[in-house]
Amino acid sequence: MTTPATARPRSVEVSGLHLLGWISPFAVGISCAVAAEVAIGLLLYAGPGFVRSLTILLTIEAAALAAGLWLPQPAREPVDGLRRRWLSAMMAFLAATVFGTLWTLRPDIGSGSVGQGIGLAVLAGLPLYACGALLTGLAQEAQETDARRKPRVAVPGAFGAAAGFALTGLLLPRAPTPSSLLVGCLVLLSIGGMAYGVVRAARGRKRIVAQGCVGPPPVRIEEHVRAGGDRAEWVLLEGDVVRAVRSSDETVEADAERGASRGEGSGGDGGRARPAGGPATVAPWDVDLVLAFGPSEPSGWRTLHLGGGASMAPGMVLRLDPSAEVTVLERAHCVVELGRTYFGTEPGSRVRMLTGNMEDHLRSLEGDFDLIVVDGRALDAVGGMSALSMDGRRVLNGLLGPEGIIAWGPKAAHHPRSFDDPEWETYRRDPSGTLDEVMIVRRVARPSPSVAPLDGGTTIP
Repeated sequence: MTTPATARPRSVEVSGLHLLGWISPFAVGISCAVAAEVAIGLLLYAGPGFVRSLTILLTIEAAALAAGLWLPQPAREPVDGLRRRWLSAMMAFLAATVFGTLWTLRPDIGSGSVGQGIGLAVLAGLPLYACGALLTGLAQEAQETDARRKPRVAVPGAFGAAAGFALTGLLLPRAPTPSSLLVGCLVLLSIGGMAYGVVRAARGRKRIVAQGCVGPPPVRIEEHVRAGGDRAEWVLLEGDVVRAVRSSDETVEADAERGASRGEGSGGDGGRARPAGGPATVAPWDVDLVLAFGPSEPSGWRTLHLGGGASMAPGMVLRLDPSAEVTVLERAHCVVELGRTYFGTEPGSRVRMLTGNMEDHLRSLEGDFDLIVVDGRALDAVGGMSALSMDGRRVLNGLLGPEGIIAWGPKAAHHPRSFDDPEWETYRRDPSGTLDEVMIVRRVARPSPSVAPLDGGTTIP
């Protein structure tokens, strides 16, 4: 008995870490801190009081920055999480500005140990903590936007820190109050937030919203938003193979409308329908195939779908012919479950859904199917067409009825090369408006035996 895949929203995939993996960056951090403080102590002042105060300040600042960098990214809403971090950073610097101004106007505020502790927390700890949290959010958001590229947030951040040290040394002696520099930080954070909004709107983004089987290969649902728009696409992936796609402007019921307004073959609307509230969309290749070759009236049609666990085609067969017998074979059960949850592909109890080894299920089926649809993408994740053995293909061919057809798609790479026998005829069918290349296979029609009358009349077929 299989257990349903649990929808666990995630923004990034988590990889395993070695127990000693933290030692390397930790050693680098210690070396940097020691070098910085020793250089300050030797070059500026070596008194014990100065070194003790400097040590406390640097320790608190570095610990606050590390705590902010450690803060995990909210997994469900990365955009809103980053907005909150921008606002938190600005509020932290606003608090530091107010406290620094009060300290300048009332020096007695920082004379006691309590005042100095509060000043250390507000002026040093809180801003660095907020900056660390913001840098972490920016890095993780950049990673999920394009997982193929390494996010380069630390590099401009380090250069910005160097520029900040230089500007502080240049402007601090000339500033009316030290806290006025913090006002400049508020302005810079505002500019940085606006620049982030412009950059984010100009590029696409991607995040994982649900994950089923962890593999191999892993099955997940990703949300893709193209650059410069709010139109989202939900993509069902098995490894790196795209199994199904649905857009935010396309309703699940749109496929039912296609069935109601379809035309035979490539006529009619060419497999297109206009879902409510969205632009015209192209029917998936297997749905288009069902619409083209399906019966015009209920006739007890029998169809077999290899790799149709997340397809709308089995449900479309039942809409065209409620008396149809539909069988679906799918290797991974979580493809079926995520397709049902996020793509509305659950056709009900009238579909026989078999998950597991496809060849084993093929040998258990009875033949004479009117339509067999083989989605090669279901095999791509486990080796491509070679995942279906020659014996399995012979079993599949034997399940086809005398007048039935087998469709292999959606790309030329999913077309078998073993139909050169004179018993079979093949041709390619490319649905209009797509780049699909569907291979149609059927048995060669054999003429009926002729009967020659004894009186020498014409032959009657």
